[in-house]
Amino acid sequence: MAEESKPKSTQKGTPGKSNSFLEVWHGTLAILRKAAPVKKLALITVLLTILASLFQLAGLGLVIPVLNGVVDPNHYEALLKSPPYSSILKAIPWELDNKQIFGFIIFMVLVFAYLENLFLFLGQAWSAKLSTLVSHRLRSRVTERYLGFGKAFFDRSSLGELQVLLTSLITHVGQHLHFVSQLVVSLCFCGAFLLLMVLVSWKLTLLAFVMLPLTHFCSIWLTAKLKRSAQGEVNNMLNFSSRSLDVLQNLTLTRLSGMEKKELEGLTNISDEIRRHGENTRTKRFLIPRVVDCINTTGIILLACGAIFIIFKVEPLSIGRLSVFFISLRRFTSYVQQALVYWSNCVAGVPHMNKVLEVFSDQDKHILLEGSRTLPELEEGIRFRAVDYQYQEGKQVLSGIDLDITPGEMLAIVGPTGSGKTTLLNLIPRFMDPTSGKVEVDGVDLKDLSLPEWRKKIAVVSQSSLLFQDSLRNNLCYGTQGVSEEQLWTALENAQLADFVNELDRKLDTRIGKEGVQLSGGERQRLSIARAILRDPEILLLDEATSALDAETEDKIQKAVDTVVKERTVIVVAHRLATVVRADRVCVLEEGRVVEIGSPEELKGTGGVFQRYCELQNLIH
Repeated sequence: MAEESKPKSTQKGTPGKSNSFLEVWHGTLAILRKAAPVKKLALITVLLTILASLFQLAGLGLVIPVLNGVVDPNHYEALLKSPPYSSILKAIPWELDNKQIFGFIIFMVLVFAYLENLFLFLGQAWSAKLSTLVSHRLRSRVTERYLGFGKAFFDRSSLGELQVLLTSLITHVGQHLHFVSQLVVSLCFCGAFLLLMVLVSWKLTLLAFVMLPLTHFCSIWLTAKLKRSAQGEVNNMLNFSSRSLDVLQNLTLTRLSGMEKKELEGLTNISDEIRRHGENTRTKRFLIPRVVDCINTTGIILLACGAIFIIFKVEPLSIGRLSVFFISLRRFTSYVQQALVYWSNCVAGVPHMNKVLEVFSDQDKHILLEGSRTLPELEEGIRFRAVDYQYQEGKQVLSGIDLDITPGEMLAIVGPTGSGKTTLLNLIPRFMDPTSGKVEVDGVDLKDLSLPEWRKKIAVVSQSSLLFQDSLRNNLCYGTQGVSEEQLWTALENAQLADFVNELDRKLDTRIGKEGVQLSGGERQRLSIARAILRDPEILLLDEATSALDAETEDKIQKAVDTVVKERTVIVVAHRLATVVRADRVCVLEEGRVVEIGSPEELKGTGGVFQRYCELQNLIH
């Protein structure tokens, strides 16, 4: 399918191997489908352009009798007997002399010129509207696709590349559609002038096209090289964005490791590759019309010599017809030159289109299809049935998990790093689906439930606080409707954050910076806990929720959490067993398997893994 097509490489030395026309054609149609409904807008643009070209054809055609009349004034009266002029002139209800016929023709030339420019302007305006509308709708649809992809896709993808695609590449695609529309304009005018040339003299037209094959093959050769340069520019842009974002996000590590110069050198080298490919792309774009112009100029000179022979030996032409032919030929070659410029831009836009269209392929996107069923409240509980999960082929994270979580209980999940604790937790809000087996809620497969409705019952507090570059208030209320000031402050008090907020000049309207950089680690986690409290969830998932807190604050938070977890189902992942001892049951994972399960008191005396963890932490404390 066109939507899933990827850029085709063109090997050096085989310029015609990949069909650039089909790539541009299918890619453009695919983009228009993804940005639907804009096909009508595209059709209107084409129709306006065709009308503009027809009016220019008609106006230039009227130049023939004007020039012939200058040489022979009686020629104007002869027009009364020459179709198609006779039918137009006879429709005028009074008799016309030579001067009046001349004036009428000049008037019609002006009318056709005005109509040509009017429709050309309207076509260009609609073309601009089309390109900006497509960019807007593509941004919206790509964002919608991103929001529908599974967590595993983002775990493997570069955030920098995704951001460049959503902004820069989509803008390039909008420009590509503008180039396509301008290419259509140029081709329409080429067709109009070609038709006029044939009507004036098909023999001269045939002679003019002797040079066309040379123009064609030169443009194919240069276009193939242009496409390779454009592909290299796109790949290096994505690479630069990805790497620069990594460096900026890990700037502290870069400085501590003394890697500033090396990272700068690496990014400079990538930037230099972008510059090199960009220069090559633009140089070839400029070169194509210049080569074509030289070929066309040579062709016109040769044609003039041939025309002299044809005029005297084969087909005598009037001064008006001969002048209009050469005017049409010059304009034809000019529009051919413009068409090649726009065509080279269209070919250069193919890599951008292919990158955007890859987003609309479902392959490796881990899209979670959802059902429509809803559950009023948790009654039977959550069950894991022979659940396996692997992030990639051969890397098993969970193996044969059989686990029942009853409503209202607090289940703690413990185990060494990499044992699959967070992965198990992520299966409950269905951030991902099991590789095999299934997760059931009250006997219903999680895949059959409406995801938005199911996730409304869940709040997550993770080790890394998830915060927006916004105010405290908006971060607290995110995803929650109709929250009163009293509820906000109650949640802050329960999370031991009210005193801190009261000391701020703007209180809840204080902006916290990117990823909450204006807050300490403990304050960020307490804000996340307050947001979870405010959500009033039926199911609470805590993933190392108190890991960034000091002992005194952790104790206060734990007491607040104790009040919140009552009559709720809580699943908590923790390394620090002080959090675990309050749980009803403990599930111990090792290498993705459940090795122990029971109450904390039961497991402490079994001599197993959990008891070993307790002993190790007692040694530390």
